[in-house]
Amino acid sequence: TPPYAANTASLDELKKIKAKTIRLIETVPDARKRTCRLIDRMMARKPADRHQNYKDLLAEIIEVENKLGSRRRPGSAISSAPPSEEAKKPLWIKPAVAAGLALLLIAILAFVFRGNKDDDLNAALLSGGNDRVLVAGEQNIAARYVEARNLLGEGKTNRAQKLFQIILKAEDLKEPTRTWTEFNLGLCLLLQGNEKGARTAFLKLSQANKKPDIDESASALIDFFSHTGTVLNDVLPVRNNITVLSGNGGAQEGIAYLAFGLKNWNQGQFDSALRFFKQFQASIFPEPYSWIESLKKQVSNYQQDGEVLKGLPNPHISMSNGELGKIETQLIQARKKLTSSGSAPQLLDDRIERCKTLLIEKKRLASLPKPTLPLLPPVVAPPTVFAAVPMLADSASTAPQPNDKGPAIDAKSMEELKKLWTVEDVALGLGSNFEFPQALSRFEMVQAETPLARELLADEMQIVKRAESFLGQLISKLNEGKYQGEVLRKEGKPLIAKITGATRSSMTVDLGFGGNEVALEEFSPVWLLNLAQDLFGDSAKENPELVGDAVCFAWATEEHDLALKLAKKGKSHPDEFVAMWKRMMKNRPRD
Repeated sequence: TPPYAANTASLDELKKIKAKTIRLIETVPDARKRTCRLIDRMMARKPADRHQNYKDLLAEIIEVENKLGSRRRPGSAISSAPPSEEAKKPLWIKPAVAAGLALLLIAILAFVFRGNKDDDLNAALLSGGNDRVLVAGEQNIAARYVEARNLLGEGKTNRAQKLFQIILKAEDLKEPTRTWTEFNLGLCLLLQGNEKGARTAFLKLSQANKKPDIDESASALIDFFSHTGTVLNDVLPVRNNITVLSGNGGAQEGIAYLAFGLKNWNQGQFDSALRFFKQFQASIFPEPYSWIESLKKQVSNYQQDGEVLKGLPNPHISMSNGELGKIETQLIQARKKLTSSGSAPQLLDDRIERCKTLLIEKKRLASLPKPTLPLLPPVVAPPTVFAAVPMLADSASTAPQPNDKGPAIDAKSMEELKKLWTVEDVALGLGSNFEFPQALSRFEMVQAETPLARELLADEMQIVKRAESFLGQLISKLNEGKYQGEVLRKEGKPLIAKITGATRSSMTVDLGFGGNEVALEEFSPVWLLNLAQDLFGDSAKENPELVGDAVCFAWATEEHDLALKLAKKGKSHPDEFVAMWKRMMKNRPRD
């Protein structure tokens, strides 16, 4: 243990620190008092207080040994008779050991009483990566910092976090130790999957104030980590093309890439995170930054988890019970392979839970009684809460109107229509999440006998099929990867992003830092219709079938007002569609 520690570059302050009396009992509390007095005298600051020659030193060593009692070795007691030359040597000081102790003593004294050159002093105060050795009262903060840094490298982030937090509470904590401590604290939290807590640590890092007495290297370090802290404090993931300020020989940039990767990983941006991890792994950390190398082993765990996450299936209600069971088993096995914390295991946990939920829902739907459901109140179209989508050209109003009066409906037909309307409520609930195949299956369970009910049932099934057709065409168009603009979900603020791909169950949304899979059911049906207008452009006006599919999509997703407006704006609807739509509106529930 070094006899002194300091957190100052001031020679005057260092002289005061060195004036403190060294006491062995403080470092080795179980040492014998006589031994402590001997060592303390050997380490005395003033030469007059130390042994004046080797003979005096040896005499006291012999005296202490003779009084050790049961601790001395058998036969090692020294009589008062004049000792022989061999007897003068204490048994615990062999020639080689004595030489080693002498060298150690010389090294210690050289450290304590070395000259006052600034270069030597700075070298003594720095311990790798510009981390300054510290002291706070009787507690050696330097030891705590090194311990915390070692714990971080060993992956013991909880203990490291607590030590870094203690260090930051020390009064008059000098730079660059404060900056490194705040950054490492943020790393600990990111490695624990606590991205929100890490943002708080990085916020303080971004707000660091320079003091006028810091040197140039510490000033550059603060600038670098202040910029890095600002990026890491942002609620959004880190962009792939971010510019990293120049640091010290690339070492600081390397550890910044590590933090960027961890932040994005915790936000579910796995592809982007893996790119940053690759940059970190490629970074070289020479002395005094070699301690960062130990973190590469932990990063390899994230990279292995990235391989596990590739190609994992996303469960959907359209899958059979057997498929969902196999997927659940596959996800559970993949979950056991994960070694990282945070969003990766959460992603698999969510999908595993989704498998269970879908199986329960499919069981519930299958157990619903066939057209013997109780009569529910009539379906009332929701009020208009959006503007009409300017997707279709205006035309002569040949579109059908709801509830056209016609001949009275007989009791048998009315009974079956009421049952059919009830089933429609279930189907619309499924359609609101774009689960059109499941909605179609509900209609297929209905057994209609009267001509009117059979006709309406066929129309209901046709609408669901055409809604699915519209969605399929939209997905094909999205896979061209040409859309970039506003993305609107059912909840949350609009985002500006690029859609790079789509499947029947999800879209790949890129906010500028790598694609992220978002479930299709999270998007607004109205936005999807607007999206179709952007993607199909003027060709939509010349495609009556697509226009009719869009009307059916709006109806099947419970956007009834919008469906009515689109039907009115449709140009040259085919006669078949017009007739179907008239029947649907005529046979809607009435008060």
